[in-house]
Amino acid sequence: MVMVRFSSALALEPRGSQRVWGELSSTYRVRESGASDSRSSNFLNTGTIRASSYIWRPWFALINGSLSLSVEETDIEDQPDSTNEFATGDVRFSLFPTSRFPFSAYLIESRNEIDGHVFGRDISNTEYGFSQLYRSLDGKHNYRAEYENNEQDDSDNNKFIADSLTLGSINRFGQHDIDTEIRLDTVENSTTNEQAERHSITLDHGYGSVTSFSVDNLLSASSSESDLIDSTSTVDTSQLSSFLSWRPQNRRDLRLTANLRLFEISDSEQPKDITLDAVERKTLTANLNQGLIYDITENLQISESINANSVDSDGEYLTTIRETLSARYS
Repeated sequence: MVMVRFSSALALEPRGSQRVWGELSSTYRVRESGASDSRSSNFLNTGTIRASSYIWRPWFALINGSLSLSVEETDIEDQPDSTNEFATGDVRFSLFPTSRFPFSAYLIESRNEIDGHVFGRDISNTEYGFSQLYRSLDGKHNYRAEYENNEQDDSDNNKFIADSLTLGSINRFGQHDIDTEIRLDTVENSTTNEQAERHSITLDHGYGSVTSFSVDNLLSASSSESDLIDSTSTVDTSQLSSFLSWRPQNRRDLRLTANLRLFEISDSEQPKDITLDAVERKTLTANLNQGLIYDITENLQISESINANSVDSDGEYLTTIRETLSARYS
């Protein structure tokens, strides 16, 4: 294989708050196969221009963007030539970027056009979103709101639209940390009139003392609904997880850990064909783990652990319990 690559960079002299620069690159590859006596070549050219500036003052607002174009030509012996063109552009804006309450927004446009003798395809994608953050003066309370939208359209008459909204917070109260997140996601295929929606909420609580005790609790729940061509379905989940670590104060010879997890999932599917029956399932899982390590001396260590697991799947139960005790001398 033979490859030749050329690249260059260009930057214009800054004018006040404005800065413009760009890059150009070309890559040429030739591959020859002696076994099949075939030859193929690939020529890729890419050009990008970027610009950035601030509005009034750098601390007030920043704006930047870029535009890129790539053209790739592929020639395989005894096969039709193909051309792949890809263009993308983006604009990003920030308001009060260095403050405790920065706002940001962005827009990204891209298009990929494949022109081949056998098939051709044209795909366009538009994505935009914004985020708003807030941080308290003492830094112990942080809040955020984020929104994203993505729309994809291609020549196969498929058009997808995805939306995502997230609200979150991180708070610290003494030795307690509490993180929360609420999220809403939707996806829609407007061509086939299929859609899906998911709601979720997560609460994470952590406590840690400097000396000997820490605990982390996670509580989450979600609900998903789908409306497809041949069926509708729902999936609901809920989870509680807790992890504990403890050792006596001013002692390093004894360590205790424990973990508890409860998880429930239920789903149902309703076919749109009235001759088919609906399906409903529900599963509940409970798991408990406990471990203890005790260093009797510098050379003798005793370890103990318990694992209990229980599963209830549509009225069928399975429970297992295992306990382990071991000693190590070194």
